[in-house]
Amino acid sequence: MSTPPDLSAICQRCGLCCDGTLFPAARLEEEEVEPMRKHGLAILREGGGVGFEQPCPQLERASCSCSIYLDRPRTCRRFECSLLSRARTGAIPVQAAVDAVARTREIIATLQAKGMDMSPGAPRTISGSGDDAYELMSLVAELMERLHGDFSRASPET
Repeated sequence: MSTPPDLSAICQRCGLCCDGTLFPAARLEEEEVEPMRKHGLAILREGGGVGFEQPCPQLERASCSCSIYLDRPRTCRRFECSLLSRARTGAIPVQAAVDAVARTREIIATLQAKGMDMSPGAPRTISGSGDDAYELMSLVAELMERLHGDFSRASPET
């Protein structure tokens, strides 16, 4: 019997589900509101639902770890991106998943360095012309493809 792969390297280099890249907010269940408020999460109430604002203040960016991991909300416990799911099932090697995370992070950093606001909900506008605009459009297209293909929810939340 083979040992399951160590998937922690994927999440510990990523954090896209917590930093606002994938979601501007995350859902909470009503009984989680007060405990999460005490942990410093900005609680949102909209359309009859309740959640918290991203980026999550409990994300320790340097280590891509959660400072309240053992007490994290259910939605965080249940979320698994398609990249992690494929690595878990052996459809791709863990290193390929780590490389995909690194490339996605590289694209985001490049876009930020070129002046694009990557904060949650910010308008993504490309100005300029010629090679610079083409490069930006190419990077945005690659980022969107990666976010949709690798970092979307692996399966419906239960």
